[in-house]
Amino acid sequence: MEQLLWHLRVLTGFELASPYFLPFVVGFVLYQCHYAVVLGQCLVRLLRYGTSAPPLRPGRRPSAVLVMPTLLRSEDELSGLKKAIESAATNGYPGELTIIAAIDDGVSKPALYTELEAWAEQFPVAHDVRIFVTCTKVRTGKAVAIDNGVQYLHAKIAEGLLDAFPTLFFNMDADSQLGPEALVRLADRLTTPYPGSRQFPNIVTSNVCIARSEYWRGWRAYFTVRGLLSIHVAAEFILSMLGKHNYKLHLVPGASGALYCTWSELHRMAPRWAAFMQTLRLRHVMMWWLGACPPSFANSDAGELPEAQTGPGDDTWVTWLAYCARWHGGKLTLELPRTPLHALAYAIRGYFLRALQYEPHARVETKTPTTIRALFKQRVRWNTSRVELSQRWSPVLPFHWTLLFPTVVSTILIVYFNATEAIAMIMLPFVNTDGFLVGFTCAFVIYSTLRFAATAFGVLLDGGFRAHGHKLLGLALSVPYHFVFNKMTTFWGYVQDVFLFGVNTGFSPEETHIKSRLPRIAVAYRVRRALALGIRSIVHGDVPLGWFWLGWHETPWTPSGFEGWTSGKRRVLKPRTVAATLPVVSTSLAAPPASVRASRLSLVPPSTDGSSSRATSEATREAA
Repeated sequence: MEQLLWHLRVLTGFELASPYFLPFVVGFVLYQCHYAVVLGQCLVRLLRYGTSAPPLRPGRRPSAVLVMPTLLRSEDELSGLKKAIESAATNGYPGELTIIAAIDDGVSKPALYTELEAWAEQFPVAHDVRIFVTCTKVRTGKAVAIDNGVQYLHAKIAEGLLDAFPTLFFNMDADSQLGPEALVRLADRLTTPYPGSRQFPNIVTSNVCIARSEYWRGWRAYFTVRGLLSIHVAAEFILSMLGKHNYKLHLVPGASGALYCTWSELHRMAPRWAAFMQTLRLRHVMMWWLGACPPSFANSDAGELPEAQTGPGDDTWVTWLAYCARWHGGKLTLELPRTPLHALAYAIRGYFLRALQYEPHARVETKTPTTIRALFKQRVRWNTSRVELSQRWSPVLPFHWTLLFPTVVSTILIVYFNATEAIAMIMLPFVNTDGFLVGFTCAFVIYSTLRFAATAFGVLLDGGFRAHGHKLLGLALSVPYHFVFNKMTTFWGYVQDVFLFGVNTGFSPEETHIKSRLPRIAVAYRVRRALALGIRSIVHGDVPLGWFWLGWHETPWTPSGFEGWTSGKRRVLKPRTVAATLPVVSTSLAAPPASVRASRLSLVPPSTDGSSSRATSEATREAA
């Protein structure tokens, strides 16, 4: 300590700050310079309206559908879902609102599902609000549950209960509660064109926060593991929501899954787009650069593949879809740019007229994991979804530069800052030079000061210190919290997904992953598979050479790489007797084409005879 104080007294300010000047400037310019714009907007609203939130304009809004995908496994989840539906039904949306509770596996707990249907039928709603309940027969994952809700609504339109598919699409988590006027504020932001243009945003994200009852239960509860975790998450959400203001120099690449609003047409095209992406090849990119027309999305016969949307980053998946979409003739289109010059022009326009917008006054309160293990697992899922999504979207990124540039930039920044901080923390116990210790201490002080100032700024904008001042207590251990639950989870997730056997968060079942026809990088799995096939080839001589040795998909000799993720199986090779009865197949890395519509056999078919959703589910359960 004496040597540290001596260096602080002797060294000049420039000598202390110079090693961290570049990281500080990069971090401030890229992540915090937009605070001045946010503050300016808030001051203008205060001067103009006398309040931080602008008043709502009168009149009706476009028709909307709100889908809540969720599991239904306990009474607590049923109670939370009822509260979420009630908060949406009574939010005062000035237009037709259809709420669909899309249960992922409503058959394993039939009593809970029946109780939910009975409650939904009896719940009093306004004349322009409808509540429906539907489910899948088995667990399929969040994205497939949403698609099941969309298909269910199409069936209701065919029955004549609705005139047409609603214009706007809301997605809301079932453990959330809407703040006042949240839906209408999202809708207004989405349906307001950019100044001087006829282009609208493609997706709008909400202001997600932790409910006060979740993070503050008094001083005694604060000094518990649950209390400390909850209040640190609440403080972290303040900073993350400040970052959702899409005014940074680099584009924000993801919306919050707790509540977002987009155009229904975009969401209805999503399963087709997921299948279309898998038809793109490297030769299409090369021919595109040589002047050939790229493959047409509108004319594609790839079918629909909602399973390819499911995963830890399904909300980011939809955001990336919104970045790829553009307005043409008053409609959204997902056609690939005609030439690289078109791609460049769309990227420049998309940089200034950004597809993602943020509505800070559309508040939604959500819950947070209250144990170290659950929170760590959640952050691994959140922080490593970028690896999986980049791999899924790699066929289309060479065409859509509007998405390519922000994806590459944000990934580089994530890797750079995480690697820098991780290396510094790992080296700290082993260095014996005073300069490193002094520099680390200065960096720690600067980081803590900026984090405190940014959190205080966010609390001030988000209701003031009287309402949310307790969140500043979440800064007490913010540095170790940030290192463990953000840096370490990112590092561990990236290592698993890239170098080991893939991240298995249990967020969706292996059957859905297999139907998605998507792989993982998972170098260790591929090497283990090659070694096992090599040994089998030497011993039995029934395995031909091929790239499938380093593959991921199922072959006559090997199961899919997802095998065992949720079923508990641990197999690398299939039994020899099974392989002997199967014909030799192509040794290509790609999975053989399959009927995409067949993947929806796991969904509960919507009622088409005018009967209620309860009758549909009862018949399904009897068949099951």
